[in-house]
Amino acid sequence: MNKNQRRKASTFQPRAIPVRWGGTPRDIAEEWLSGYYSYSRRTIALYREAIVEKFVGWLEANGVEEIADVRPAHINEFMQGEFERPRKKARADGDRPGQISTSSLMRLHQNLRSFFKWCVASEYLLSSPMDSPAVRAPKRSTVLRQAFTREEAQRLVRWNSYKGIRALRYRDRAIILLLLYCGLRAGELLSLQVDSIETRTRAGNVRLIGPADGSKQTEHWLKIRGKGQKERFVRVGDTTYKSVIAWLRVRMPATGSDAMFTSIQGTPLAYHALQKMVHNLGEYAGVEDCFIHRFRHTALTELYLESTNIELVKMVAGHSDVVTTGRYLRRVGVQYQQSEYRTPGEWLA
Repeated sequence: MNKNQRRKASTFQPRAIPVRWGGTPRDIAEEWLSGYYSYSRRTIALYREAIVEKFVGWLEANGVEEIADVRPAHINEFMQGEFERPRKKARADGDRPGQISTSSLMRLHQNLRSFFKWCVASEYLLSSPMDSPAVRAPKRSTVLRQAFTREEAQRLVRWNSYKGIRALRYRDRAIILLLLYCGLRAGELLSLQVDSIETRTRAGNVRLIGPADGSKQTEHWLKIRGKGQKERFVRVGDTTYKSVIAWLRVRMPATGSDAMFTSIQGTPLAYHALQKMVHNLGEYAGVEDCFIHRFRHTALTELYLESTNIELVKMVAGHSDVVTTGRYLRRVGVQYQQSEYRTPGEWLA
């Protein structure tokens, strides 16, 4: 050790942990949640439910009054309670019917890790109880969820034509085709604006919605805002484009909003309304387990089988890591292994 090193070693003092203004675990959790102000309302609501309502509520019910008093045993007992608690609205196709799914349990564990990591960074704690070897992450299960078959997808599009209100019929048809063709997440679909769809010539110049120039070959593209406010463009087929235009001509305007999809009351379409529409459509068409994310599985699976290009699927899906894309492609059923399968845009017309 040289002279400078000895001087630094002799003068080093550990950083003092200041007294913060947080107070109770609920106050600290609210402060943590306030850092997500730029996230979507749905994401913030999920974080609030996981940490503020569930975990902090459990701490209060079990007499833990200080965040520094949380031990690995508390984390394990809380996670065990969530693991065993029955769920009335649990999805029937999950890996644990009637109870919380493994993926939801893993997300809860990740939320806890994020919260305690923030507590350490904000100087509420010296170390995180989640870093203890005594706290183990839930095991990931591999559930091979089926995408829609071609016949099921066609039934969903056809049955949508039987609704009584013409405007809603146009709207729901555009939604189903966008979900099947572009593989959108629910939040991405609901965030679309009336000017999110564009028509481009092959030369590359862009025109907003309007009559296509017959002298030039045109393509239709959808601007999507995904997770983390990341934007991407996905090409849209002619059938889907025409359905979107048909809806926009009869769209009920929403006060103060340019949302592409609106309700009959003239408000932006809400997530629960979209979820209910898809569920009801599945019942009408006789398609079991009809939920929003299954359309995304179908679109990405068909795109891969048509192109065999996982990087292309990753770009269309808006994934930041190809490993995530691979999880979708692991769920391909036996009936999708035939080479004659084509993308939904080709056989839905």
